[in-house]
Amino acid sequence: MPVAGASGRDAGTVPAVTSDATLSFAAMNNLVEHAALGQGANLFLELAIPLTLGIGFNTLRTRLDYFVSRFLFRRRYRAEAALNEFAQSCAFIDKPGRLLDLTVEEVFKQSSAQGVALYEQDNEGYKQVRHRGTQAFPVRVETDDPAFIRLRAGHHAVDLHERSSTLGGEGYVFPLSVRGTVIGVLVCGPRPGEQYTVDERKLLAHVVHQVGAALHALRVQESMQRLEAKARLVEVLANSTWPPSPEVQAKARELVSAAVPI
Repeated sequence: MPVAGASGRDAGTVPAVTSDATLSFAAMNNLVEHAALGQGANLFLELAIPLTLGIGFNTLRTRLDYFVSRFLFRRRYRAEAALNEFAQSCAFIDKPGRLLDLTVEEVFKQSSAQGVALYEQDNEGYKQVRHRGTQAFPVRVETDDPAFIRLRAGHHAVDLHERSSTLGGEGYVFPLSVRGTVIGVLVCGPRPGEQYTVDERKLLAHVVHQVGAALHALRVQESMQRLEAKARLVEVLANSTWPPSPEVQAKARELVSAAVPI
């Protein structure tokens, strides 16, 4: 019976494998019967049986290799399509926190990495703001970490295997760059038994670049909103009696100590 959702070629491959194996054993049985009737049967069997079995199992192996290749191709095709779609749509996310959540979630899901972490730059270096997976990453990374120096110098993905970094010795680091400034990084840990291909690294770099541009735009928008709020507060203070009301004082304290929500 054809497998649901499989192509015509795939559906016919399962019975073909069984048929090939059945024919091989039938041919071997036929050879045994004929060899038993003549002289030199032992020598004939020693040559014919391994040859027949070899042909059958080689065919079976070819079919299985085909199934594995088809499975891996489909998985990578779906992952590539999902990441490209996210790269196109991330600029339309309105909240920075939501953008960070979806970025780490999508990259972790589609890359099959053991761990994914996203860092944003602050006054003390780079702070981890999102993380997914079983692989642990440091909460903070110094600005002059060897991997980050290389990121700023080349603005392209860095292989952690080639750098001595607090992020570890496996995986890749991708820069969130805006106009030559690295505002953050995304770290993809290793995958069990599988390396990142050149095309996969290029796609991840493209996704991270788009996320960096979107995040920068949202941060600028937040800064403008805070400046506008402070300007309105100054106007209120200038036109109010002194001392200002408790409500105005509370608003002033809130604006002065406001931190960017992440």
